[in-house]
Parts: sequence; structure tokens; C-alpha cells
Amino acid sequence: MWHSRKLRKKRLDFICGKLREQYGTFINTECYIVYAACQYGQSCTIDTVERDAKDVTLEYHIHFWIGSETTPDKSGVAAYKTVELDNFIGGHAVQHREAESNESSRFLSYLKNGIKILTNKSKRIYPKLYKILKRKTPILMELSGITWQHFSSSEVMILRTSKIIYIWIGRNANEAEKKHALMMAFDMKQNSSDEVVFVDDGYEKTLPSNLRDRFNHHLPLSKRLIVPHSEKENDTPAKHVLKLYKCAENNGKYRVVEIKNGPFHQKDLNSDVSM
Repeated sequence: MWHSRKLRKKRLDFICGKLREQYGTFINTECYIVYAACQYGQSCTIDTVERDAKDVTLEYHIHFWIGSETTPDKSGVAAYKTVELDNFIGGHAVQHREAESNESSRFLSYLKNGIKILTNKSKRIYPKLYKILKRKTPILMELSGITWQHFSSSEVMILRTSKIIYIWIGRNANEAEKKHALMMAFDMKQNSSDEVVFVDDGYEKTLPSNLRDRFNHHLPLSKRLIVPHSEKENDTPAKHVLKLYKCAENNGKYRVVEIKNGPFHQKDLNSDVSM
């Protein structure tokens, strides 16, 4: 929990009780709050050294991150606690709502080594399948189920088993995704004897027999079906529906209710706090 009233020239905190080595790891059933303070016009990351602020203008940002599988109660509490934290520091912060897989550039800039979005399953139960999302800042997303339906020729995937980490490289994947996948795979390998194996799209059967058999056990090659590369998928920014939400307290409980999709008008906003 962020606990200091003393202003810092540069500061980035996770309001979630995380250990430092867990910064950047998010569970998709949860919500998180990230607080950042830095000299106006400058940036900060989790590696920024803290210094006392003297005779400088500071800017404050509070981000609340919402997992795709979280509950309305959790997202409501996150929204309320964001306002509470802003009030605690004098109401000077800019508040940001961060939706899973649609994080803002500012939010991602804090975590230059990338973020991991995991499910709420045991961290030590394998196998697991991950996708490297197409972003400047690498995002590793754990997928639900291990199936060829998740694969595309424009993707880079990671299949982690109990002893082997496979990096599957789609034939149309770009160099940045390959680099991110390698970095994430070797991060997984830390403190373990796991072997990292590269698998090229279309050449799965050329793996050595022991590696091929284990890969085939989790992803049967007889069922292999790869979605072809799509220029639109890679080059056109995704269009997201804008939504307006209302956050309020009702009998001691905090709720978030979707009001409407965009476009929005001034009349859509009102001071009625009842739900």
C-alpha cells in the first residue's frame, strides 16, 4: 500500500501489495492501481530512483487496471480507491482507466520490460500457452486452453511445459515479436533448468523425436490448422467501442454500471449518484 505523504520527484508505486519482482504481472480476474509521480514533462519507470522534490512542478497519474475476467464489485472498489487516493494527495492526479490488452501508452511506458497477463490458475501447473501481443512494449498473455485455434501465421506463441519452453514463430511474425518472445521465454527460464526450443511455422515435424513427441502431446500435429496472415490484422489499429460507466456507492457497496456506448454528450453526465 502506498503510505507516504512525502512528495517525491519521481515515483512509481503499485497499490496492490506486490513484491518488486512481480511488478508488471497482472491476473485477469483482478484489478490493480498504479500511482506515478514525476517532474512535469519527464517520465518514470519502476527503476526510477526516488528523490525529494524541491522547487519543481510535479505531475501525478493514477491508473486502475481492470482484468477481463474481474467482477463488477472489484472494478467498483478499484474505481473508488482511485478517487480516494487522489483525494489523499490533494486532488492533483490525472486518473486513467486501463482495460486489459488496451493499455495506454503512458501505462506501458512505466514497464519497459513488458507486462504479463495471466489467468488465476496455479503458476506452477503446466502446460500453459501464451501469445505475444503486437505492441511496442511487449505483452505476454496467457490463453485459455491449449489449441491450434489460437495460432496464426502472423503470431509468436510460447508453449511452456514442465521441462521445455517452446517458442513457435509464425512465418509472417515480425522481428519485434520474435525479440519479445525470446526475452519473455528466458525470463520464464530463470531459476529453472527448462530448455528453450524454437519451432518454425510449418516445420514442427522436423523437431528431434523427443521434442516433437512432447510438442505433439499438447498440440497434436494431426489437428494443426494455422490461420493465414492478414495485412488488416497486423497493420490496421483495432477499433474499440467507447463506453461510459457510472461509479457510485449504494448501501456501502461500490458498483460500476455501463451507461451507454459512444458518442457521448454533456447531457450524459449528471450529479445523481444513485444506482
